[in-house]
Amino acid sequence: MPTRLAHRLRLAVDPDVLQTGIVTVVACALSAGLVYLGYFLHVLRVARRAPCAPERGECVLLFGKHAPGGRIDADFAARLERAATLWAQRPPGHFILLNLRNAREMLAGVRSGRGNPRVTLLSNRYHLARCALFARQLGYDWELCAAEPRLSMNPATLLRLAGEAFFVAWSDIGTRWARFIGDRRMLSRVT
Repeated sequence: MPTRLAHRLRLAVDPDVLQTGIVTVVACALSAGLVYLGYFLHVLRVARRAPCAPERGECVLLFGKHAPGGRIDADFAARLERAATLWAQRPPGHFILLNLRNAREMLAGVRSGRGNPRVTLLSNRYHLARCALFARQLGYDWELCAAEPRLSMNPATLLRLAGEAFFVAWSDIGTRWARFIGDRRMLSRVT
């Protein structure tokens, strides 16, 4: 079984994932969708305002993307093109293509004199709010860098933003829920 499918199946039966998903859906339903709307507007605002060039990131974390059969889609191509542009303009100390949780261990050896280095999170605009949330939860000093020069508003982008808003809501509400009930095991998975 492909690892991506196996991962999704494990998540579908994971009690923590199910519990936080239910709490998120209930919070959104009880607020008549206002909670979700707040997350959607946040994701949209981040997507619109994100810069295309880092201010001072010492390390660029380039978010990978699933590429079935090794074929790179337009989103990942935009990420790679922005990475090449950054490298040509001002090469950072490190470039890491990653899964964010695993980068923590890799960055342990990339410490600056001030402690943790500032990292630049490079991804597509629709994805940046979730990247920022995870980076904040994992304790990074971070800044954003959008792959695209601007946010194009079309039906496909709106659908991606809507999906990202749900994932941001799920991650944020789930983390708050885990703190509220004092579940250290659940918190250790996201912080």
